[in-house]
Amino acid sequence: MFGLVGGWNVLQLLFYALAGLAACAWLRELGLPRGPALAGGLAFAIAPYRVEQSVGHLLGPISILLPLSLWAFERARRGSRWWLTLATVALASIPLSGQVHLALGAIPFFLGYAFCRTPDRRLLLGAGAGAVAAIGAGLVVRQTVIERSTQSSGRSLDEIRFYSADFGDFVSRHVDHARSEQFVFLGWATPVVALAGLLLLIRSRRYALAVILGIGTFVPIVLALGTRTPIYSALWHALPPFRFPRVPERLLPIASLCIAALFGFAVAQSRRTIVAALAVALLLVDLHVHVYGKSAPGDPAGALPSASGRLLELPVFDPGVHYGSVYLWYDTAAERQRPAGSTFATRPCPARPGSQCGDCRRTAGTCSAPRAPSGSSSAAAAAARPGASSRLIRSPSSVRAGSGTRDPAAT
Repeated sequence: MFGLVGGWNVLQLLFYALAGLAACAWLRELGLPRGPALAGGLAFAIAPYRVEQSVGHLLGPISILLPLSLWAFERARRGSRWWLTLATVALASIPLSGQVHLALGAIPFFLGYAFCRTPDRRLLLGAGAGAVAAIGAGLVVRQTVIERSTQSSGRSLDEIRFYSADFGDFVSRHVDHARSEQFVFLGWATPVVALAGLLLLIRSRRYALAVILGIGTFVPIVLALGTRTPIYSALWHALPPFRFPRVPERLLPIASLCIAALFGFAVAQSRRTIVAALAVALLLVDLHVHVYGKSAPGDPAGALPSASGRLLELPVFDPGVHYGSVYLWYDTAAERQRPAGSTFATRPCPARPGSQCGDCRRTAGTCSAPRAPSGSSSAAAAAARPGASSRLIRSPSSVRAGSGTRDPAAT
């Protein structure tokens, strides 16, 4: 109906609307008036980290399942316990969508939230059953996808160190596409208002809710720093599931949701409509980041050569730059083999033969700690990866170059 580019844009806008509505509905269940709940929903929908992870990653859209699971649990508290089924489906869908790292935080957060919200044993058993189902879904992904991959034995601390955020990243609005995974901007005024909301919750003696929202904010932020604090390294050694993710910032959607909720509680202290309107205006200014940009859709059918064969498209993009996905648009017109994607070359394990690496605990010679490949190009990265991608660029006679500069069509 809308075409590939138009359809993608509509889908992106729909995801933002759903995120805001889900968070707003959850906050309404917590007793917030309509205006503050809408402000909290907006704070979650346009949270900078969520926006950045919605451009070319599923983490942003999948994070909608977080407020959905909490909303369904609240509905079960004051209505039919069948709502727990929806909460279970939403929670289990997080690992099934491939966001296993987010599930590592979402499952205990959901359980903690349930214990903070009700003493009802039946509801707690239902929440526990939902958590077990989500864990089972994660194990299915582990056995069917991760176990057969090149990362079946986990990631090294060197890889986590490479993607760890700096302290200054939390207050930096600048989007560096070469460090998109480390973009963790929380806003300037929004966290301050959220802190005020936390203090107001404590003053109103809603201690349990204040504790779970405070923990849900603090823990993901600390873990986003990765190996810059000793906490993540301790978790990596103590809990085997934490040895598989390479990007420690993946839990930040939980913090974004908790900050949004605390923001809403702060706004709710005033019943005046103008306060909620000013809060919305503040969010639009404070959380604005330049992630999306206008781009021409181009003509994939006319830009590609008609001859058959493998395709090497120019210019070659650095692996850290998201413009590599431009070629996915042109692939709709010419479904051919091509060097694509991004990866990192590996270095030899520093451990002595027969011993184990101190960082990753693997047998010497199998360490996969990354280093930037020479040339820093997607083609070079593809060539560095063992397997099919390297043979695509080996023979010049079998490679044809696309002409012209590509415009980002659907990024």
